[in-house]
Amino acid sequence: MGVYLLVFMGGTPLGSPLVGWLAGSVGVRWTLAFCGVATALSAISAAYGLAWRTDRRILASVTSRPHVAVVPRTA
Repeated sequence: MGVYLLVFMGGTPLGSPLVGWLAGSVGVRWTLAFCGVATALSAISAAYGLAWRTDRRILASVTSRPHVAVVPRTA
């Protein structure tokens, strides 16, 4: 709970002025796109970092039903 509050309550005073400035400079549509891409890249980086640290691999498939799994490495 402490980490949750730190990230969401502590990040707001730092992130809000930055996002507001970006929205004023390039527009709301591009700001939302940038924030979405930044969030997706952060999640992917965290997944790969976790997989590397725990000696696992990431399997992903793009089909009619997308699937991502983190599985233990086999010898």
